[in-house]
Amino acid sequence: MKFFKSRNKTDNVTPAPTDLPQAQEAAAEETATVTAVRTEPEPSEVVRFPADDSLESLMGQIARIADQYNTTRQALQNQLFAQRDKQQRELTDQEALLEKTQKTVAEATEQLTQLRAADTQDLETKLSEVDSYIEEAQKKVHHQGAIIGDLSQQLKASQQQQDELTKKHDALAKTQTDIVAKLHAEADPLKLLTLAESYRTKLEDLKQQDHDVATQQAKLADAHQQLTANKAQEDQQLAKLNAEIKRLNERKDDVTQQIKTTQSKQKKAVADLEKKLADAKHHLTQTQNRIQELNAQLSTSATQLIAWFGTAHQLLPLPMDETHHYILDLDAFLPKHADELAQIAQRLAQADDQKVGLFSTYFDINLAQEIHTWAAQNGLHDDQVEIINPLYQLQTLGKATAKPVALPQNIASKTWSDDHRILNVTLNDNDWQLRIHYNTAKNEQIAQIDYVMNDKMTKRSYFNTEGLLSANALFDPDGFLHKEEYFRRDGLVALIVNYRQGSQIGLELYNAAGILTNNFANTDDLTTWWLQHHYPQQSGLIGRLDNEKYRTLTKKHRLASVPFVSAEMLQNQDLVADLSASATSTYIVANHRVADSMIQLVDQDLQLLQLNAAFLPAQISSPKLLN
Repeated sequence: MKFFKSRNKTDNVTPAPTDLPQAQEAAAEETATVTAVRTEPEPSEVVRFPADDSLESLMGQIARIADQYNTTRQALQNQLFAQRDKQQRELTDQEALLEKTQKTVAEATEQLTQLRAADTQDLETKLSEVDSYIEEAQKKVHHQGAIIGDLSQQLKASQQQQDELTKKHDALAKTQTDIVAKLHAEADPLKLLTLAESYRTKLEDLKQQDHDVATQQAKLADAHQQLTANKAQEDQQLAKLNAEIKRLNERKDDVTQQIKTTQSKQKKAVADLEKKLADAKHHLTQTQNRIQELNAQLSTSATQLIAWFGTAHQLLPLPMDETHHYILDLDAFLPKHADELAQIAQRLAQADDQKVGLFSTYFDINLAQEIHTWAAQNGLHDDQVEIINPLYQLQTLGKATAKPVALPQNIASKTWSDDHRILNVTLNDNDWQLRIHYNTAKNEQIAQIDYVMNDKMTKRSYFNTEGLLSANALFDPDGFLHKEEYFRRDGLVALIVNYRQGSQIGLELYNAAGILTNNFANTDDLTTWWLQHHYPQQSGLIGRLDNEKYRTLTKKHRLASVPFVSAEMLQNQDLVADLSASATSTYIVANHRVADSMIQLVDQDLQLLQLNAAFLPAQISSPKLLN
């Protein structure tokens, strides 16, 4: 199965198709024994069958009991795991609620501490400042009152002085009036002149005194007016001070009310938080108690699951419906484990609407024919097999339009090999010799034609099962492989592999229009590219767990793996360690004993396909029921 990749590249060796290895030995079925959990039943509990039951009757009863047991066991497993899953979901919810409640308790405690530590110091400071402003304003009012009182006294004294000057003015005016009256009353002119002369000095003196009084009154009036203006100004300042005191008192009342309101709100907030904290602590206790109950229930469920099934993890059959597809990695089984490969393929083929995917990275033109031959030998039809291989998929592109191969007409001579599968032909018109290889001795289908000139291989052509040219191998004069040409079903070139001294130096990939689209260094690079772009990623790839190439392939390309595990693999401590740490949950196991070991090794739910069913156990006992 290695064709161009591993064959001798000279013309001295003609490779023949490599058959898949035949199975070396049949899979041995093993007898299962279910370990009893409780004591043996009393003789009265033993079910006895009539002695005259026939062998067929007993077998039929056992078969029905086995079917009923399998159905009941699955139903019991489903219900126990459903119960556990329900408990686990509630536990998850309760743990989330616990975390939320703990956060609520912590926040409420912190808020309560802050509230209790909080005071109205800011407001009380403001109130103290207002009181100091009021006190200062009152001092100003007191001072202003003293100023106004002093001005009032000055105004009063000024008014008294004005009154005295007015009286003096009135007295002087009366004296003058009396003198004038006396003068008017004197009829004798001479006496009048005498009187006038005698009163002239006095009248002038009175006039001067009156002028002096008038001057004093004017000055006093100006001073009085200024005092009045000053008092009015001081009265306005006093009014402003009184208004400021009123505003400050209102501010004081407002701050005082704020203090009362804040203290009232704080008291209510403390009470509300204390209630919230108490409720949260109550819920916290309830949640913790429920978590304890659920943990106890889950522990009981796990104990019960282990008692009934040997594991607390769910064991389910490998899904085999239309949504799940599996591919066998031929490279991971062949050539040493062909028997296991056949067993797994046959089990997969039993599923409805399932095609057995067969994958290989081998760059082998004979792969398809060999797989079809192998499938027929193992009871698989062609429509049950799907070949997944880079070279095969490239060569099956397009519709078959070319003509099938036929013998040339200008044959001069021909001879047959001893097995009658190789026809040696000499042509009339040239020096070429043809070695024509047939698939069988019946000579119905040409598989290969070698072109020989001067006893040297120059070209080799390969044909598929439809008789269409599949590939050409071209050799240089030294007999080394120079080039390989691979064709699609429609006759177009799909791939060219170039060689130097028999070693690959580059690959050329062509599309349906014959245009070069990709270059690769070698077939390994082509395979890597193909895995990334054309491999069915949703399928599970089945391979032997102990095959390092398989493990590397699935890990490197992140392919879904379904490892096959046998008893011998479980003796390898490195593989056991890998199993214990693996996240893979789907496996194919050789038998129920391997399944039991897997249950103990892999700490998660498993989906298993057992190749060999267990024989009837010697005894089945049910464990003690747990509350």
